[in-house]
Amino acid sequence: MTMQKLLLLAALMLVLGSCAHTTFQSVRAFERGDYSSALRGFEERAALGDVDAQFFLGLMYDEGKGVEANAVEAVRYYEIAARRGHLAASNNLGLCYFSGRGVPKDTRRAIELYQEAAASSFAPAITNLGVLRLFGYRNGDTVEGQNLADARRLLERASELGDTKALRILGFLHRQGLGVPKDERLSRTYYERAATAGDLTAHYYLATLYLGPNEGFVDTDAPADPSNENHARGVEHMRIAAEGGLAPAQFGMGLVYLRGIKVDADAGEARAWMQRAAEQGLRAAKDKLAVMTAAAPTR
Repeated sequence: MTMQKLLLLAALMLVLGSCAHTTFQSVRAFERGDYSSALRGFEERAALGDVDAQFFLGLMYDEGKGVEANAVEAVRYYEIAARRGHLAASNNLGLCYFSGRGVPKDTRRAIELYQEAAASSFAPAITNLGVLRLFGYRNGDTVEGQNLADARRLLERASELGDTKALRILGFLHRQGLGVPKDERLSRTYYERAATAGDLTAHYYLATLYLGPNEGFVDTDAPADPSNENHARGVEHMRIAAEGGLAPAQFGMGLVYLRGIKVDADAGEARAWMQRAAEQGLRAAKDKLAVMTAAAPTR
């Protein structure tokens, strides 16, 4: 499950106490990974018109939790819930239209759906609008909608509402100097706030700040500097992100063990972390494993 959808789940849990007890029980089952029980409960409640259950059925089909992933079926449930004013469903339906998952790709429709949810101060939707303003979107051979000032305003609004993705992206803006002066200290502050709230990618970005040059932690054979105390902080953040399953961080932990950065150099441990990243499809990890294998001594 993506971080944004996990945050949606957390937000929904705050309001479900007033909903039907069966729906609440199903959400609890979903949280603990008992997807078969969750599915039965959501299907029962959705048939009775429970809008939260309809949303969660969409989420289960979207993520392939307890059912075979089916983007068309996910869109169907999201549409039902969104038409009834469910903000998270509108946001997730917008994600489907933006990526063309389960429906034909339609950026303008995605924007409309984000705006519907954002109008009620739904933070993830505001963040999605901010991302669209940050990078724009392609319309034929042109890029439309890009406006860095609007992007920053939207992301700051979403961050005020507690959206960790917005905090992380604001850190990126200040790190890269996109529409704002470059400021690594302020960038770190935003990343720290997002990481404290559990954002694994923010932990990874903090690791790259502490471990590497301004452009981030890089694959290099240069020896580690044992006196650099920032490296200890970097390894701590890298490990949190890696243990949380983030593939680039798993690759990073491989480099940490390969170079002996605040740990004893251990080629076996490095290979194990690289393998975990490679199994998630990370090309850099696959390439590094191939180089390590070719360089290994023969018996």
